Amino acid sequence: MKHSMIIFSFFSILFSSCYFERIVDIEEEAITTHLVFNGIFYAGRDTNYFHLSESYPLYNHNHDTGSIESNKPAGKMIQDMGFTCEINGEKRLVEYDPSDSVYILPGRLQEKDSLLLRGMYQGKEIKSKTRLPFAPQVMAMDTATVIRFESNYLQECILFRVKIKKNPNENNYYRLLINNQLYYKELGEFHPWYQSNIYYTNDPVLINGYTGISGKAGIGQVYFSDNFFSVFRDAMFKEEEHTLTFYVEKYPSSPIYNTIQNHMSVRLQSISEDLYKYYSSLQYSGSFSSGNTSTPVIIHTNIDNGLGILGACNEILIFEDTLKKMNARLTKE
Repeated sequence: MKHSMIIFSFFSILFSSCYFERIVDIEEEAITTHLVFNGIFYAGRDTNYFHLSESYPLYNHNHDTGSIESNKPAGKMIQDMGFTCEINGEKRLVEYDPSDSVYILPGRLQEKDSLLLRGMYQGKEIKSKTRLPFAPQVMAMDTATVIRFESNYLQECILFRVKIKKNPNENNYYRLLINNQLYYKELGEFHPWYQSNIYYTNDPVLINGYTGISGKAGIGQVYFSDNFFSVFRDAMFKEEEHTLTFYVEKYPSSPIYNTIQNHMSVRLQSISEDLYKYYSSLQYSGSFSSGNTSTPVIIHTNIDNGLGILGACNEILIFEDTLKKMNARLTKE
């Protein structure tokens, strides 16, 4: 009796599952297309550029990917859209270059300049504004060469100590940029080979509250914190001045690399608050992403009726070992 009940139950489940099986066809909900503004305006530059494109579904592989700092943004480019610009209340002509699908704002911008951009897209006014920040106040900088032991070999690094001071009466936001470009020597000339922006630090200001660490150097410093956009704010300074401390690997690190030289530059940017929030939201989005699934994160924008960012930046070069210097050393050798 028990055997017959088990057999009957099995066939009941089998046939009922076959009978009730259905193919569910879920229609895709139409996604509204938005204008995406990508541009950073720099104080001191004679010409500034920005791009306009249309948004698209994130996992639509028919589109190329792009970024705010690339020359080819993602999505379909918006061609020759009428845009007006006001700088400190005065109108400035915005030009369009069809060969690069880029919008051009000619004329040098200065710190404290206020910008207002307007345009029309799908019957809606696109508007954004920003202000060029003050240049970073670097009071002093010291460097030293240090040796650390990592991955069973000695590694030569440059220790940087950069003292910066708050700009008074406002909140200030910054970005530290490292360009560590390797060159190889061939037929008496150097040629580009490899580029890195990694630095080592345990400075709480540079870590900027991000707790995730992807590695540690042999000297006990953070190898590359989750703050990979390297943005920070002076609200984390304990005093009016703060000394940023970080290490950058110096190549060559072994005699076998005697045909390799590196061009290292370190730049410090003052950035607008909106640009800081934009990078920070991208930072959190990247931290929460896992494959094709992500915890929803709202990406900051200052574009009315659109997406993207109108950022402002004031950049200074605080260290550079140029290729010209390397060629001079090569000539002496």
